[in-house]
Amino acid sequence: MAIEDDDWRLQGQEKYLLGRAMRWTAWAPYREDWDHDHCEFCMAKIWDRYSVGDDHVQYNAAWVTTDDSYRWVCLKCFADFRARFAWSVVGDAPAP
Repeated sequence: MAIEDDDWRLQGQEKYLLGRAMRWTAWAPYREDWDHDHCEFCMAKIWDRYSVGDDHVQYNAAWVTTDDSYRWVCLKCFADFRARFAWSVVGDAPAP
């Protein structure tokens, strides 16, 4: 299914995510005092303290930019926007 141009998750991310290489990985802090990240599209919280039933943390692994490990994209948003943003995949993808 094609994503419409007016999808609420699109907020100018093409400026920094178009054509990037992405890899699937467990979340890790960007720097020592970093405790979580958010999906660049839907703002789902991503960190290493995920537990089933936790309404505030949706993921403990996600897609991340390969060159800086700074921009995170959740599994659903990756599937929704992969073609539109022309992402390449480095390494193995998660099992469905």
